[in-house]
Amino acid sequence: MSRVHAQSERVITAKPEEVYTTLIDYQNQRPSLLPSNFLDYTVEQGGIGEGTVIRYRLQAARRERPYRMQIAEPIKGRVLTEKDTNSSLITTWTLTPVQDGELTKVRLASEWEGGSGVGGFFERIFAPLGLRRIYAELLSRLAQKVPNSQETSTAMETLEERPAKIYTRATILGFVTGIRSMMPLALLTWTGNTSQNGTPSPSMLLTTLAALGEVIADKLPITPSRTSPGPFIARLVIGGLAGMILCRRAHLSPVVGAITGSIGAAIGASVISYSRSWLSKVTKLPDPLWGGLEDILALGLGFFAVRKNS
Repeated sequence: MSRVHAQSERVITAKPEEVYTTLIDYQNQRPSLLPSNFLDYTVEQGGIGEGTVIRYRLQAARRERPYRMQIAEPIKGRVLTEKDTNSSLITTWTLTPVQDGELTKVRLASEWEGGSGVGGFFERIFAPLGLRRIYAELLSRLAQKVPNSQETSTAMETLEERPAKIYTRATILGFVTGIRSMMPLALLTWTGNTSQNGTPSPSMLLTTLAALGEVIADKLPITPSRTSPGPFIARLVIGGLAGMILCRRAHLSPVVGAITGSIGAAIGASVISYSRSWLSKVTKLPDPLWGGLEDILALGLGFFAVRKNS
C-alpha cells in the first residue's frame, strides 16, 4: 500500500484571521461551504475549532463513504486538521499570508493509505482527480463566504488548473530526457533538498557527472543513436522516472507523471534525432554544432520544467 494525496489551493482576498474564523466554525459556517457531495453533515461534539467532531457521508468517484472527523488546531490561526477516527484519512487546511497579510493562500489537502492490487492502482489515479474538483468548489464557496472578501479574477488562484500545468511540465521534462537522458535527473536533484549541512548530496554529484559525461559522449561518432532500441528504452524509463518525481513533489499522481514523462521522452528522442540528422545534411554544418544547440535547448527546457514557480 502507498499514501494517496489530493490537494487544491486558492488565494482569497481576505486576511488569514478572517478566513480562519470562518473555517473553524463547524456549526454555523461550514454547512454552507460544503458542495452537494457532502451528505448528512452533523456536528456531533463542540462546534468551534479544536475538539469538534463532525460526521458526514462523501460521494466521490461513484462511491460513498461515511466519515467521523476529529478537529485539531496544530498551529492556531494557520493550520487546521480533520482526522477520520475510522480510517487513515487526514485532511489539513493550511493558511499562508500573501501580500503582507492582506490576502490568504488556502491549501486544502487530504492524505490516506491507498488500497493494494488493481483497485489500489486505480484509486491512486482517479481518487485525487475527483477530490480536487470537490475541493476546488469548496474553496470557491469559502472565498465567497469569508467576511470582507472581495474576490476578483486576478486575485484568486484555484489549483484546478495546476494539475494540467504540472503534467505538462512532466511531459516537457520527458522531452528533455529524449534529448539528454541524464539532464532531468540532475536538475531534479539540484532543485530538491541538499544534504543536512547544505553541501551537495551524493545524488547531486552523481547525476551531474552523468549528465556532463553524456553531453561529451553525444559529440563522439561512436555514440549509438538515441532511437536505437537500447538507448530509446532507457530514455522511456528515465523520462517516466523524472515525470514521476516531479508529480510526486507536487502531490499529484506519480503514475500519470510516469506516463506523461515517458511519452515526452519518446517524442523528444524521435523528433530531435530526426531534426539533427536533417539539419546536418541540409546546412552542411558540423554535427557537434547541432549537438551543442541541443545541450542549450535541453538545459533551458529542463530549468523551465523543474522550477518551483512555473
